[in-house]
Amino acid sequence: MSITIKDIARELHLSESAVSLALNQRPGVSDATRQRVIACARSLGYDLGRLRARGNAGRSVLLVHYQKRIHTPVAFFSTLLASAERELRKSDISLVSVVVDGNLDVPSQLERHISPGCAGIIVLATEMDGGDWSHFSSLGMPVVLLDTDIGGADTSCVTINNREGARQATRLLLAEGRGCPGLLDSTLPLTNFRERADGFFSTVHDAGYPTAAVQTLKLSPYVDGSEIDLSERLDAGLVPATSYVAVNDHVAIGAMRALQAHGYRIPEDVSVVGFDNTELASYVSPALTSLNVPLDYYSHLAVRLLLDLMDGAERHPIRIEVTPTLVRRASTR
Repeated sequence: MSITIKDIARELHLSESAVSLALNQRPGVSDATRQRVIACARSLGYDLGRLRARGNAGRSVLLVHYQKRIHTPVAFFSTLLASAERELRKSDISLVSVVVDGNLDVPSQLERHISPGCAGIIVLATEMDGGDWSHFSSLGMPVVLLDTDIGGADTSCVTINNREGARQATRLLLAEGRGCPGLLDSTLPLTNFRERADGFFSTVHDAGYPTAAVQTLKLSPYVDGSEIDLSERLDAGLVPATSYVAVNDHVAIGAMRALQAHGYRIPEDVSVVGFDNTELASYVSPALTSLNVPLDYYSHLAVRLLLDLMDGAERHPIRIEVTPTLVRRASTR
């Protein structure tokens, strides 16, 4: 038998009108009462999803692509966008996608983009830090960060388990038995890159290699820039390591091009593992072994987390980590 508003009212000793106001997010009841009603409804099995869909006419979610120095690959962002739109459509909520330049007046940009019907925000926050978060924390609405965790921020986020992904890549190269792998790091200081480097170093240390044994190269995070950076070092006499973990696919692909141009065979002479499994990974020659992030699922989690916050339930910061999986291709032995 389905649970009704009358059942919830009886359970909490409230009027049916008070329960209805609470469930429909309307004024007339206190926040404490609203939270009690929603908690009771969930415990009794009341269909909050159906209620949400009825009450969402005219509501929207803002997907903010927060940029400061890098440009997210089009395929990456379009996949996140399409997945979020599909998930929100189930609840009759529209999605508005915008780009916010973190180098300009962020509050003014947000003010222009936040419509009266906006009920929550998802931020593709790869480049955000604590100072950037303050622009969003003052908005007074639910916000979920995607692709980074800002330490100490009172917000929820969905991130990649970067350390574990890098551990998988490093263990694969160690198993090739060619000694200590090198690290292709980035000149751009991002949280994701730092966490990937942490996972790499913890794994080589566990294998008995000191930090001094690791050849660490900081290269541009873009394919062309990475190729130029490594080519210059090879021209200057650098002898490459026998294998490398790269902090992203673009660094890996640029490095592969430089190595091949200097006569090194991949993977016979040098093995390379990328990270993110971008669309380029399967098209380069040899195809790049990489860590795959399930983007549809990644975006789905962010939307579901935001919808829970928009329901008006108790808000406690939640961190969800998605662990990438290793996709083996021809750039490793």
